[in-house]
Amino acid sequence: MKSVTAKYARQNFAEVLNEVHFGRKNILITRSGKPLVVLISTRDLKQKKK
Repeated sequence: MKSVTAKYARQNFAEVLNEVHFGRKNILITRSGKPLVVLISTRDLKQKKK
């Protein structure tokens, strides 16, 4: 899983979203070196719920 800082995600939001949606990658966003959230596509979320 790719990891990026919250600052990077904020500054490159469109790129991060495209990577999650089109690249089908999950991205971990960290703040101060600690895990904050994971972005996953809605397709992946639906699959995980099944």
